[in-house]
Amino acid sequence: MHKRLAPLALVLIAACAKNKVQPPPGSSGDNPVVAVASKPTVKVNGTEVAEVDIVAIAGEKQVAPDSPDALDAAIDLYLLRDYAKKHDITPPEESAGLMDEGTQLEARIFDKAPPPPPGDEPYITVDHAYLYLDKVTKKADKKKARPSAEAFRKAAAADPAKTFDAIFTELKLSGDVWHVADSENYAASLFPWVPADVKVGETAKLNVRPDALEIVRVKARFDAKYPDRHTWLMETLREGATIEK
Repeated sequence: MHKRLAPLALVLIAACAKNKVQPPPGSSGDNPVVAVASKPTVKVNGTEVAEVDIVAIAGEKQVAPDSPDALDAAIDLYLLRDYAKKHDITPPEESAGLMDEGTQLEARIFDKAPPPPPGDEPYITVDHAYLYLDKVTKKADKKKARPSAEAFRKAAAADPAKTFDAIFTELKLSGDVWHVADSENYAASLFPWVPADVKVGETAKLNVRPDALEIVRVKARFDAKYPDRHTWLMETLREGATIEK
């Protein structure tokens, strides 16, 4: 019985050898080379954009995960995260998704550390001093408030190169009732009392308000450049970023 099966086994072995799939040229028959395609890595300022985030954003935007729209939105989110981290802006604790996280981050950035002008409306850079009258409680100090503000303005106008911080120190003013800063950026609309004909380097007249006395020296003026603040922020971040695709 074993002698009858032996020829049949030899026939089967020969048939298998004849029909064996041959490996491609240049590869080992025992270990054929298999090429596996991999998606290109995208990095934003050195941080790799996670594929899971691109897929999640694509789902929120209802576009294909491999669409340019999904990738661009993911890059924007990583730019916002990076900017927020560098400016000590706390990320949102809760969000309805990654797109909502980006929206919240953008709002927090504009509240705490907006990008420099030009922006979405005319802007000015100013040296700014602000005496809070409601914080002046002593009667003697209240009498000195207006003269102190006038002296500050006079010193600022006399020497455009002297910083407001230096003037504050020279006049020996109290930090409890004054806000003093150099080179702050504001929308020009916030200073309607600073005429457009106040030239760069000049100090505007003293602004007298019921609750404060305000001194402003114009450092620079900027016309509007972007249609909205989102475009302003994202184009500014992209211009200063390293994006590897």
